[in-house]
Amino acid sequence: MVCYHFPAWLIHEAFLDYLLMAMVALAFALLMRAGEFHVRTDAILFGSAAGLGMLAKQTFLFFFILPAAFLWCRALIRRDRRAIANLLLAAALVILIASIWYVPHWKDVMDIYRVNARNAVVEREAPVFSFRFLAYYWGVLGGLQIQLLFAILFVCGLTYSIRHRLRQDWMLYLWILSGILSFTLIANKDARYTVPILPAIALISVSWLNEVRISRRLPAAVLIIVWSFISFFNAQWPSSRMDFRLSALGMPLYFLSGNVFRFDHRPRSHQPRFR
Repeated sequence: MVCYHFPAWLIHEAFLDYLLMAMVALAFALLMRAGEFHVRTDAILFGSAAGLGMLAKQTFLFFFILPAAFLWCRALIRRDRRAIANLLLAAALVILIASIWYVPHWKDVMDIYRVNARNAVVEREAPVFSFRFLAYYWGVLGGLQIQLLFAILFVCGLTYSIRHRLRQDWMLYLWILSGILSFTLIANKDARYTVPILPAIALISVSWLNEVRISRRLPAAVLIIVWSFISFFNAQWPSSRMDFRLSALGMPLYFLSGNVFRFDHRPRSHQPRFR
């Protein structure tokens, strides 16, 4: 996951999205552990982690809209009182912890989204509900974020997962869809906004690995690891010699970019902007 192209670049900059990716992954691990939400301790752990995630960045919530809606509807349809009580407990913890910052800064949060809407006009984003508007984050996923080879691996893993692991991996699908659909509806677009879906992308991409015969599993794992290191180091010491791109959804799919938008660069000594 950290070797995907975009996270490998993101460690160069002081954006909150890298921390957000870690917090979303932690919260989803606890959410999956909670399962049917019949154990109060699991609900408390998830609610506490989700509350801290909201303190990391307000867009934390976007990745949990579909999972939360599904879990709540399932509990109501089954009339599962224990699950309903524990879900309400988890939600109360999220609100309690998050309110420490959001209550005194609610106006600031609203101002952020107003600025975002204005920036969409300034940056000449695609018209609302046009093809480019709806496809942006899918194109970015296979382009800047993970690049061509890992995009192919994801498609193969997703195909296998849907056919053979639907019951085990459904939460990962909701994780990805919730993040992409939520940000798609926001006018201003940026490749870093959906970085927290990448842990789910990575898990689905290798969902088939345990089913491969042991004699073939090791070579497959070695190939993935080797390319992961190549992807990571290319973001630190970019080279244009292997730069090759295709087009998908109207956006470039990079095989191994030489330096997309000058995001990639070798480690630099600290140079303060202000003196």
